[in-house]
Amino acid sequence: MNGKKVFVIALMAVISGVYGVIDILRPAVSESTANLPQAPALQYVTLWRSNTDLAKGMAITPAQVVREQVELQEAAALGFKTDVKLDFSPTVLLNSPIKKGEWIWEEYQTKPGEPGYIDLMIKEGMTLFPLQVSAKNLITNFIHPGDYVDILSISSPKINLATVKEVLPYFAGTEATIFLHHVKVMSIASGSKQIFSKNDMGENVNAQHAVNNEQKMTVVLEVKPSDIARLSLAQRAMHIEMYRSYEYQSPLHADLRSIINNYTDVEELRGSSKVSSNLADESHDGDDGILSIEKLLGYKEER
Repeated sequence: MNGKKVFVIALMAVISGVYGVIDILRPAVSESTANLPQAPALQYVTLWRSNTDLAKGMAITPAQVVREQVELQEAAALGFKTDVKLDFSPTVLLNSPIKKGEWIWEEYQTKPGEPGYIDLMIKEGMTLFPLQVSAKNLITNFIHPGDYVDILSISSPKINLATVKEVLPYFAGTEATIFLHHVKVMSIASGSKQIFSKNDMGENVNAQHAVNNEQKMTVVLEVKPSDIARLSLAQRAMHIEMYRSYEYQSPLHADLRSIINNYTDVEELRGSSKVSSNLADESHDGDDGILSIEKLLGYKEER
């Protein structure tokens, strides 16, 4: 009986000793576990990749790009250190072409007012020209920046129609024709009022000096450089109007015979000294018999 008690007491002592050893070893194990290096948390940046070819001068839409989360180390190897934030406003334009699958940088976008923005609005090989047109036949809110128009000119070999406001003093030789076809409107100004539309495109392209009267308005057009000289002379010698562009089945041209069946521009002089004298004064400059461009444009040369 005493042997059993001794065995039980010895067993309990052994168990207590084992628990004591475990308690002694447990802090060391925990401390060694705490000293193990922790895996760093992965960091990501937001990048954008194009899913189609993007041309210079166009605005980006969300449908044309794909957002990707790229691990920071990989992004740094590409040259990116922070998230890329794109502006999807229709007035923000690309200043560089981007091929499908390429990464898009914030620096690839140019906002209104930044250097080079107006150049991005113009097609390559084109330029801008501020043209004064008659406002008499324009329809309110029918033509806006971004629309394409046809420029109609009414001319006469006898008088300067750019200065004629109401009634034509002469009809002989007067004709109307399309001077320019399908040109893009960049902005429209009536007096000091600027007309904006098409995502406020016209707000960024303004004529330096707008016409300040109700009979004419200034429209900034995107034209070929070869048209500048013709336009500059036309607005000083012709009556000019603007209409929405249209594809005509035949060249648009009209003269008085197109609307008056029995009209003829042949004048019978029959030796009338008065009529002959007037025609000579209006059509010639000096003795060389050459039409005076100064008189056609309404200028007088100081002698």
